[in-house]
Amino acid sequence: DQIMAGDTSVINLLPSHTQLFLTHLAWSDMVPKEQRVPFSPLITTEEYTKYWKTARENTSSGPSSLHFGVFKAGSQRSRIAELEACMTSIQLATGYPPRRWQTCIDAMLRDSKK
Repeated sequence: DQIMAGDTSVINLLPSHTQLFLTHLAWSDMVPKEQRVPFSPLITTEEYTKYWKTARENTSSGPSSLHFGVFKAGSQRSRIAELEACMTSIQLATGYPPRRWQTCIDAMLRDSKK
């Protein structure tokens, strides 16, 4: 909140490249104060369910044995969706991701049409 308000005094102990990045997170004067919406890492059950309704089941979900279909199916059950939304919110709010979120592979594929 302090950084978004333009107060960068809280970042003085961080590495210079991190400081530079964080200073750019402040609201621009071009955005009127009444239009500034505070960031919330909270994911509601409704948002969680809405996302999984549109997620493509054939999307790779990573090295775990959990398939996207597991999450898609779970999002249709209110208690499971509520738990998953809560767990995701905690991880986003604290900045402490589970170990399985820390492994990923980036790949670029050539467009076969060219």
